[in-house]
Amino acid sequence: MQEGLLRVMNMNVQSIRSVRRLTAFEEAIRKVAFDIIGLSETWRDGKGREILKNSGHTLLYSGGQFGRKGVGFIVSRQIAPHITNFCAVSQRTCHLDLKINKTLIRVIQAYAPTESSDDDEYEEFLEELKEQMKEKRGEKRMIIVCGDFNAATGTRQHQNEPGIGPFGFGKRNKRGQMLIDFCSTNGVVVANSFVKQRKGRKWTWRAPNGRCRKEYDLCIVKSPKIVKTAYAVNRFEFSSDHRMMKIVIKINDFKTRKFYRPQKFETDWRKYAEIVEMNKEQIQNEGVTRKYEKMCEILKDARQAATTTQEKEPRFSKETTELFKTRSSLLNKTDPKSQIELVETNKLLRKYIGRDIEARKFTKYGKAVAARKIHEPTTVSTFYEVLKGNGIATSNPKEIKEAVKEFYEKLYSSTTRVPRKTPQVTEQAPDILPSEIEYNVSRLKRRKAPGHDGINNNMLRNSLSTTMGNLKEVFSFILEQQTIPPTLGDSITTLIPKKGDLRDISNYRPISVLPSTFKLLTRVILGRIQTTLEEQQPPEQAGFRRGYGTNEHIFNVRMLIQKAREYKINLYIVFVDYQKAYDSVEWNSVFNTLEAHGVDQTYVNTLEAIYKEATSKIKIHEETTAVSIKRGVRQGCVLSPLLFNAVLEEVFRNLNWEENSEYGLKVNGERITNLRYADDIALIATNKNTMQKMMDELVERSREVGLRMNKKKTVALTNISSGPNEDLSIQLDGQKVEMVKSFTYLGCDVSFDVTEKEVQRRISCAWGAFTKHRQFLIDRRASPRLKKRVFVACVMPCFLYGCESWSLKLEEKRKLDVAQRRMERAMLGISRIDRIRNDVVAERTRLPRVTEVAWKRKVEWAWKVANTDTRKWSRKIAEWCPLEYKRERGRPVQRWEDEFRERLREYGVTGWNWMQMARNKKKEFYHYMTPARNRD
Repeated sequence: MQEGLLRVMNMNVQSIRSVRRLTAFEEAIRKVAFDIIGLSETWRDGKGREILKNSGHTLLYSGGQFGRKGVGFIVSRQIAPHITNFCAVSQRTCHLDLKINKTLIRVIQAYAPTESSDDDEYEEFLEELKEQMKEKRGEKRMIIVCGDFNAATGTRQHQNEPGIGPFGFGKRNKRGQMLIDFCSTNGVVVANSFVKQRKGRKWTWRAPNGRCRKEYDLCIVKSPKIVKTAYAVNRFEFSSDHRMMKIVIKINDFKTRKFYRPQKFETDWRKYAEIVEMNKEQIQNEGVTRKYEKMCEILKDARQAATTTQEKEPRFSKETTELFKTRSSLLNKTDPKSQIELVETNKLLRKYIGRDIEARKFTKYGKAVAARKIHEPTTVSTFYEVLKGNGIATSNPKEIKEAVKEFYEKLYSSTTRVPRKTPQVTEQAPDILPSEIEYNVSRLKRRKAPGHDGINNNMLRNSLSTTMGNLKEVFSFILEQQTIPPTLGDSITTLIPKKGDLRDISNYRPISVLPSTFKLLTRVILGRIQTTLEEQQPPEQAGFRRGYGTNEHIFNVRMLIQKAREYKINLYIVFVDYQKAYDSVEWNSVFNTLEAHGVDQTYVNTLEAIYKEATSKIKIHEETTAVSIKRGVRQGCVLSPLLFNAVLEEVFRNLNWEENSEYGLKVNGERITNLRYADDIALIATNKNTMQKMMDELVERSREVGLRMNKKKTVALTNISSGPNEDLSIQLDGQKVEMVKSFTYLGCDVSFDVTEKEVQRRISCAWGAFTKHRQFLIDRRASPRLKKRVFVACVMPCFLYGCESWSLKLEEKRKLDVAQRRMERAMLGISRIDRIRNDVVAERTRLPRVTEVAWKRKVEWAWKVANTDTRKWSRKIAEWCPLEYKRERGRPVQRWEDEFRERLREYGVTGWNWMQMARNKKKEFYHYMTPARNRD
């Protein structure tokens, strides 16, 4: 961009809602020089802020609820850092505030009601515009109003007419007079009319007949002196009956830094390794801290020297590019033949753009399937608006930054005093072995973002033979001195949105992006302390442990509910949710717990140094802000799950619930009081009073380590019948815990109701996944083999999550089969009108049946439960027969294990129950449980 000038453009785009339209518009603006583009008729719902993935420019928009009207801006990468505020007023107006050095600028984008609307609506629009043009007392701001005003201002009626200059265009209509009156009243002018241009550079709208032309897209400013030029862009390769209007504004003290379009790079890793080998002698005679810093410098320099810029693949095919040129040549022709050709070219161009987008998608799907990793690229979303501490919403980037910093400063501030126990004196830990480094480097994931030092996992992997000695020396020094080099543990925190109101900062998960060298160090430490910490964990904890998973506790909860329903056992379950659990735990409680669990003091002291010396910067938009951290474990570090589990286990140990005969539920002589999956906790009791005591004790013990329960998300589930005036809800800090009939636990629906909704929920989830990949799955150009792999990888898991604990009825099996067959017919382009049988459809797609896969996984899970460790609750609960309780008369509701018994009964097998057979006769068990048509 030019210094001292601001290039503002404006266009009625007539929808950029679809991917095709937005991609075509991005391609068109790539060929024009701009700073800000005002958009009318965006047709985008709601309001928001996005980073366009192809160009890196910022899209800000304000729309309605039904995909009509809508306004917005596209701001170039150069100008985006100068944004101070974006306000989405309505679907007709929005404004953008900039601060360029000392100059305050407000750019307002407008889309006026059309001529078919009444004058009152147009007056309301002008009043809305007037409110945004107002300045605060003592504030001097440059006002630029652009948009489609649907008004022809025409030429001056007399020489001294205010609000319009001497170079108007065409004839004035009624709306044009209303706009001129508005300008006169508010002391502003139509900038277009003060710039002399030939008629061909004036008009911005053309009627379908190609003859009637109007100047509807206008710019309004306070003084025409700030306008250098204004004209309609003659050749802009985008389909609309409006032309783009460009206005150049003079700004005296405007200097910007240069931004470069992101490029594609490719690294020659063989050359990289050779360069590192050549420079290894530079590290030999340095101290450990300096050796680490020098090693990082050499790795970065080698990467830069071995990296070359690659030409990006063209976004569109040659045929599409030629159509762009053809349309460009037809835009200014007015003869009927050219107009017909233009319409047909636009139709063909839309088709070709869609074809090219789909072709790129197919290429990406093919690569993803080959790599066994499906990843659907999404538009990068950024903070648009947040709620400040006082509950007031703000979209000012500076205020957003301050609000985020204030929130996390408060979150990471220590609120509970936990005394640090006196460290024990132990022997020095053994030095780091090269084999440890080599093993853990091989486990580092590829294609991961580097930390603040610019070193990524691939750089460590490809230079390991040269840097092995240096890494060993640095890591051994860290363990020996129990301290870390400066900046090694520093991180950049990225905020990932969760469910809920995205204006609420608490609905973001902070993920720490750590240096790869630090990741390697923590993996080495993890390998040394993992076994010690694992031995301290009870079977109640299933989170982040080998041999455990979410299906473990989903099965346990469902089996408890099943047996409580069958034997009329009173069961009271509370699902506990902690507020920001990982970010709230006190550091001293972590270090005290590690010592209590037998972790070597060397590693405890090293971790203490890491946490107390490291800093973090939170990334907001393209900037970072430093935050002081005094508590919490880092989400993104491999040690964090184990550290948190250890602290939580210490909390439950101090409760001593196992010694109380009232707490929990007695299962085969043992009491189960809780089930844990990391911080997802289910408390179990047989009555309200006992549960209240358990909750009070857990709240107190949790606070001692810094954990607070979330009153809104903690809920209770029970099958106990309440009397007329009896309240079964318990209290949490004086507030009632919500009683629910069903709850989504670890992603699955659990309920005492016989008619569970889980199958329908799985079907809905599968349809959501199918819809996400629908364009690929239904396209006939994609190979059936590729479709099958995408379906199995993306849709089938949504069908089958938690199926190990299902007890399906015939109707539920039918629903699953029907849903799958509908998807298969969509993939083949077959409707029921074609009268093709289901078995023919299944033969063509060759997809495994959902119900058969669910049964197979259930059988495998049953064998695992029967042969698992006797300490696990899944085996104890499956074997449990509550003899102290009695069933009601009549046939019981279908149970999880009934299908196994029926299969054995069908084959006339007697003297064995399913668990005995699974434990002692594996081959026979699988034989009887496999449908006859699926056997070899």
